[in-house]
Amino acid sequence: MVQLLFKRGLTELFTQALPGIFHLMKKMGIWTGEDKPVRKPIISRNPEDVSYLNASVSGLFVPTVRHGARLDKNALIERIVDPLRGTVLDEVRVPDLKSR
Repeated sequence: MVQLLFKRGLTELFTQALPGIFHLMKKMGIWTGEDKPVRKPIISRNPEDVSYLNASVSGLFVPTVRHGARLDKNALIERIVDPLRGTVLDEVRVPDLKSR
């Protein structure tokens, strides 16, 4: 279970990172092949739109949503998994930012 979840996370990471790496290499003149356009970054100009969260336990971070997804209050963001047993130790959800 952990291996499958970890593989999914790596696949998404490489899907997002590789086009940027090849684009940069082309700009630097060290790649002559085709490069794909780089996705426009999401930039929040309102500090209230950004929140930092900490899990209550240590473990393997397993995202449940795509990077950059828009989420509603209480939506599941990630699971923290015991890397040896594969059991879920904690779930991190979108907090109610209005109550802060």
